[in-house]
Amino acid sequence: MVTYKKILKMSKQTAFIVFIFISNVSFSQVDYNEFKGEKSKISFTKAFTFANLYDYKVNAFHLDSLVVGQFDSNYSESILTKKYSEELSVNTDDVVAFTIVLYSKLSIDIQDIRHDFIKYKTNNEGEISEMKILVIVKNDNAWEENVVETKEINVLKEVLLNSDVDLLFEFYGSGDSSDYPEINALKPLTKDANGALIIEKLHQVLKDNQSSLSKYLDE
Repeated sequence: MVTYKKILKMSKQTAFIVFIFISNVSFSQVDYNEFKGEKSKISFTKAFTFANLYDYKVNAFHLDSLVVGQFDSNYSESILTKKYSEELSVNTDDVVAFTIVLYSKLSIDIQDIRHDFIKYKTNNEGEISEMKILVIVKNDNAWEENVVETKEINVLKEVLLNSDVDLLFEFYGSGDSSDYPEINALKPLTKDANGALIIEKLHQVLKDNQSSLSKYLDE
């Protein structure tokens, strides 16, 4: 059983934060007609049979990540749009007053149940919200908003909320980058003697250094 102290080996093409083991990641734009994207190639810890990290915005700036209507399909994103169905209903072909901007999604199986962590903001007539995370679970082949809180879920939620895809890759990487001096200084605090990244330490470092790291995050 995974504990927050568990660590994994790290290689040049492998990203992991204990619960998440990401390998050879590739992303594509989303086709909202089908709401399908090219899945990244993923490796995972023994505790999880599936893990996938998707960046909605990697190939398009405010294009494939912009939601203006409700989805009726059987995808986790449809639960997000259902949550804001009243606000989205005011949009017309001529006037768009409310939008949801998608940033990233972590899909992971916890105890054989698929969990999707969707990171997003809302824009209501120019009033932009803080970054949010909606956790959605798949039960009996149907998606619904998660109502169960566990330490494991909360840690994953907070790590995604306080980071982004690029930031996570910088923390697990073995080398330093001159573009990320703050991360270079903090990176040793997140790893063990062998250079393995530990989720519990990363979670705490992200939480304690939100101010200095905020300039690297999604806006």
